[in-house]
Amino acid sequence: MKVVSRLLIVLLSLMLCGTAFGYTLSGEITGAEFLGGITYVYAISLDSLTFEFHIGLALFGTGNYYVFNVPAGTYLITAFQDRDGNLTPSVDDYMGYYGGTTPTPVEIIGNTSDLDILVAPLPFTGISGTISCPTGHSGATLIMAATDPLFENITNYGFLTVLTGNGDYSVFVDPGQYYVLAFMEEDYNLGRSSGDPQVFWGVPGSPTLIDVTQGSAQNINLPLMEPPDLTFTLTPQSSPVVIPPQGGTFTYNIAIHNLATTPLQTKVWCDAVLPNGQTTTPLLGPISLNFPVGFNGNRNRNQTLPGSAPAGQYTFTGHLGVYPVIVWAESSFPVTKTGTDGINGDWSSSWDDQGDWTPNQGSSAPSIPMAPALVNAYPNPFNPVTTIHFDLPESGQVQLAVYDISGRLIENLVDSQFQAGLHQVSFDGSKLTSGIYLYRLSTGDYSVEGKMTLMK
Repeated sequence: MKVVSRLLIVLLSLMLCGTAFGYTLSGEITGAEFLGGITYVYAISLDSLTFEFHIGLALFGTGNYYVFNVPAGTYLITAFQDRDGNLTPSVDDYMGYYGGTTPTPVEIIGNTSDLDILVAPLPFTGISGTISCPTGHSGATLIMAATDPLFENITNYGFLTVLTGNGDYSVFVDPGQYYVLAFMEEDYNLGRSSGDPQVFWGVPGSPTLIDVTQGSAQNINLPLMEPPDLTFTLTPQSSPVVIPPQGGTFTYNIAIHNLATTPLQTKVWCDAVLPNGQTTTPLLGPISLNFPVGFNGNRNRNQTLPGSAPAGQYTFTGHLGVYPVIVWAESSFPVTKTGTDGINGDWSSSWDDQGDWTPNQGSSAPSIPMAPALVNAYPNPFNPVTTIHFDLPESGQVQLAVYDISGRLIENLVDSQFQAGLHQVSFDGSKLTSGIYLYRLSTGDYSVEGKMTLMK
């Protein structure tokens, strides 16, 4: 108790004796236990010019709190009642955010009151580990736990109490299975973007489930990755791109220039936004590629729209990053289909030749071997049979397998020798339940994968 008391005196002195040019934030803490431990309140800056932490507290655990000398800017505000006296959030504590279960940014331009925070007991399980970040970066590092591998359904948040991106973290969750992603909010756009150092558990593969149904998970270490210095563009061979009702094929160019001082290891995948706003599964890739320093080259790609594809405006997009969550660069262009004739066909996708990447003029970068293209599964969604298409640049041993969303093997479809060219393999999901399934193709040093949905 003496140590805690001395710490409180120091904290109060810092808050009351700091700069006189800031504002006061205040609100009420509810849900905490009276005299059950001090409730600490963190105001975490999201601005590039005033990037820092400010600490306030509610001495009796519940009731009014104050954070003094806060410069103007945008902040996330979080609180935790330190019920076990260890000065860090743990499973015995109560925790909450201004804004409810999801942290809500607050713009501070003067003294601000009514920033009320409801705290609640933390779940009995958690995910913890160490986050590391390359030198030269600064920002608030946030950790997200989600129930889906695309991180669209985020259930819980955590954060580091240092600005360097290096430290221990904890995310408290209900018992279950979760995907975890961390990112540093470095470009101050109040969200995760391509310019932020980030990583998910499972890199360099796909997001991997963390099981905490029986207890907490430790040593889930997350080394943040710097966004690479590169250019990435998609350009149609002719513009505008117009496809007739009976379907057709168009060609566009993918150009990549590695401007970084280190080799670039990345994945490339392409998809399309349909006229109804839905996005297809990858029509090409994800393809694993390695680009040496200074690489500057391009390749052409053929894309077919079948007659059964709906009429309207499409957006074809290429992505470069760590599939499927982290996108470092992307480029797109519109395609118009003037009608539909109902004729079934494949959304086939392939390179227009069997050669290496073509160096752009003035580039001395070495050529890059082609990776296989996992074209798509069609139909998708399917019930109960679909066909998986893939394009091999050269003959070789091929393994193709299907997994559930947690990574459990469902079926090995093929493990045999294939010649170069387009191939297709059928998959029957009649014995499976509805849901999302992954299919993964491996050959040589390359592995590509895609996603399909079974709907019964």
